[in-house]
Amino acid sequence: DSLINSEIEISEDELMEIWKLVALNECYEYMNYTVGTLFNFDYNFGPKAELIFNDLLQKYSVGQVFNIIYVFAFPFPNVYIFKYYKKR
Repeated sequence: DSLINSEIEISEDELMEIWKLVALNECYEYMNYTVGTLFNFDYNFGPKAELIFNDLLQKYSVGQVFNIIYVFAFPFPNVYIFKYYKKR
């Protein structure tokens, strides 16, 4: 019963830090999925990627950041395919 109705003492600041960490990792996962699906390789995230995603998450929701990733990633294969078939 203590696990179901447990009371956890945690501050709002700690909850916000946990939320930021979860949101950042969701963006990493979606970026990895998108790059892996389109280009068949894993993206290694460095400090610059973390800065960019943290900045985006200060201004936009996780869903909006997903849309930014989608909008910038998905046109590239279409451009490649168009150029490839145009040459034929």
